[in-house]
Amino acid sequence: MSFGMLLPFFLLMCSSLGFAQTKVSDLFSDNMVVQREQPIKVWGWSDDGTSISVQFAGNSATTTTQNGKWEVSLPALDAGGPYSMTIQAETAITIDNILVGDVWVAGGQSNMEWILKNTDNAAAEIAAANYPQIRFFKIPPTVSHVEFEQVPGGAWREANPLNAIVYSAVGWYFAKNNHLEKGVPVGIIDSNNGGSPAEAWMSLDAVATVPSYAADVANVVDPEKDWGAILEQNELNDVLRFEIAADVDAAIATEAHLIDFDDSDWQCVEIPNVDYIVDVVWLRKSILLNGTEQTIKLNVGKMETRGQIFFNEEPIYNKTTTGVDILTIPAELIKKGKNVISCRVVNPYGGRAYFGDLGNMYIEIDGNEITLEGEWKYSNTLEGEIPQVTTYRHIPSFLYNSMIKPITNFNVRGVLWYQGESNAFRSDEYQQLFATLIQDWRNGWQNQNMPFLYVQLPNYQSRETEPSDHNWARIREAQTQTLVLANTGMATTIDIGDANDIHPRNKKDVGNRLWLNAKEVSFEEAIVASGPMYTNHEIINNTVTISYEHLGSGLQTNDGAAPFGFAVAGDDQVFYWATAEIQNDQIIVSAPEVSAPVAVRYAWAVNPETNLYNVEGLPAVPFRTDDW
Repeated sequence: MSFGMLLPFFLLMCSSLGFAQTKVSDLFSDNMVVQREQPIKVWGWSDDGTSISVQFAGNSATTTTQNGKWEVSLPALDAGGPYSMTIQAETAITIDNILVGDVWVAGGQSNMEWILKNTDNAAAEIAAANYPQIRFFKIPPTVSHVEFEQVPGGAWREANPLNAIVYSAVGWYFAKNNHLEKGVPVGIIDSNNGGSPAEAWMSLDAVATVPSYAADVANVVDPEKDWGAILEQNELNDVLRFEIAADVDAAIATEAHLIDFDDSDWQCVEIPNVDYIVDVVWLRKSILLNGTEQTIKLNVGKMETRGQIFFNEEPIYNKTTTGVDILTIPAELIKKGKNVISCRVVNPYGGRAYFGDLGNMYIEIDGNEITLEGEWKYSNTLEGEIPQVTTYRHIPSFLYNSMIKPITNFNVRGVLWYQGESNAFRSDEYQQLFATLIQDWRNGWQNQNMPFLYVQLPNYQSRETEPSDHNWARIREAQTQTLVLANTGMATTIDIGDANDIHPRNKKDVGNRLWLNAKEVSFEEAIVASGPMYTNHEIINNTVTISYEHLGSGLQTNDGAAPFGFAVAGDDQVFYWATAEIQNDQIIVSAPEVSAPVAVRYAWAVNPETNLYNVEGLPAVPFRTDDW
C-alpha cells in the first residue's frame, strides 16, 4: 500500500491515540518559499494540550494543540531571505534556507506535468538553470477517496542543472520570468497528473453542483462501495501485473519453452497480430536448420510491452523496456532439423498483447533473411489473467482530496493551469465545470480574488481541408468563456501545438504567455497579455465586419499574407472558407458561396491553419458567432 493511501488512516490514528512527537506539514521543509505580502500560516499535529511556539524572521506566535491539530499565523513579509524557522514543542523543529517571494500552484494534466528534459532546447536550458532563488515542490501523483491533511510527499528543491531536469517545463519558464523581472524568489508547487479530467481536481461538493455530473458523484458516494478496499486492491494489482511480466521463473515453470512441449491444442495466429491477444501470451514457431550455421541473428520486431524469448529452450532475451534488440543466436544452441523459438509476451498495461512488426521480423542466416511472419501457435491460458488496474485519477475529487486539499492552507499568489484534453469528450459541459473548479479552489484557499491563469488547448491532430467542428474547438470556446470570471487570464497556444503529438515540445512560449497574463492579472500592469479577441460583428450584404479587443498596436498577419482560417455560413448552417482582409483593425470576411452570411467562425477546428496576430506577436483567439 502506498504512503498516500495509508495517510488518512495514519492521521486518524494519531489524532485518537496520541503523537509520539509534534509534526508539521511537509510543505514546511528546508528550501521552501513562502508567499510575500500575505500572512504566513504554519500548521501541524501533536497531542492535545501541547504548547507550540513558532519563530520566523523576527516574528513569533504561540498556540496550543486542540483536536490533534495546531496552527499559527505570522505577519506578512516583503520578499527576502534566507531565513530559518523554529517550531518549538516538546522538541525543536528547525527549517532552514527559507525564502519569501511569489508562490504559484502549477496544476492540470500531462502538459503541465511535462518535464523540462523533454522539451525544445532542453540541454541548453537545463545547463543554465542556476537560479537558487527558484524552488519547486513536486507532489507525487496520488489518488484518495478521502481528504488528506498532509501532502503525500515532496520536498522543496532549488533550481540547478540536476534538479531542473524534472521540473514542470511550463512552470519553469513562468517561474524564471517571475524571478528575473520582479527580482524576487519564486516557488512552484507542482501538483498535476497526466490524463486527469477537471472533475478529479475538484472537491466532491463542488462537482455535485454541476448537474451533468450527478451520476459521477453518485458513483463516489455509493454506500455499497468500500473505496478504501477498492483502492488498496487496485494498487496491489498494479504491483502484481509488473511482477508477473518480469517473472522468468513462472515462465520456465510452464515448460512452454521446451522443444518437445505439446502445443497441439494451441490456437494459430497470424503474426504480426492485428487484433490484440490478452493476458500472458505464449507464442511458438518451429524452423528447420542444417545445424551447421555459424551466425544466426533473430529479430522479432516488436513485443508489447514486456516478455522473454527462448531459443531451443534457452532464455536469450528478457524485455523490460521499450524496443527489441536484434539477437545473436550462439552456434551451440543451433540444432539440425527442428529448432523452436518460444516467446512469452506480456502487456501489463491492460493485458493487451501485440507481437511482431510487418517487414521487420526474421531469422538471418549468414546474411540471408528468412521471414518469421505468418502462422504461429499461441496460448494465453497457461498463466492466468493479468490483474486489471483501474485509472482512478478520473474519479471526481480523487486528486483534489490528496493533491490540492492539503495545500489550500498555504498562501499562494495564484494558480497556473493546463488541462482540458481529458474533458474533450464532454466538451459541452466543460465551461460550467471549469468555472466551478476555479471557484472551488478560491473557496479552498479562502481567497476569492486568487489569480487563476490557464492555457487554452493548442492545435493538434491532422489538419482538415474543409471547415469542420471538433470537441477541441468547443473546449477552447469554453476556456474563452471562462474569462468572464474576475482575475482570470488565458494563454492562447493555437499556433504552437504539434499535429503529431498531444505534448508539444515548445513549452517556453506557453510559460512566457502565462507570464504575460500574470503581469496583467496579478501584478496589474497595463500590458498586452492576449492576442486579438472577438467582441462583435456587423453583417452588411454579403460581408461580415469583425471587431476585436486586445488589439495592442494593431492587427497583422505573421506571414504578410491575407488573414485565413475564417469560415462563414448562411441559414443552412453550411460553412465555407472565407476570404479576409484587415481594414482599420477590423477583419472583413466574405465567401462567394454565401450571399447572406449569418455566422462566422475562426480557427474552429482541432488543428486550424491560422496567421492572425496583434503586432505584439500574440495569436488571435479562436471564436464562433453561432451557437449551433
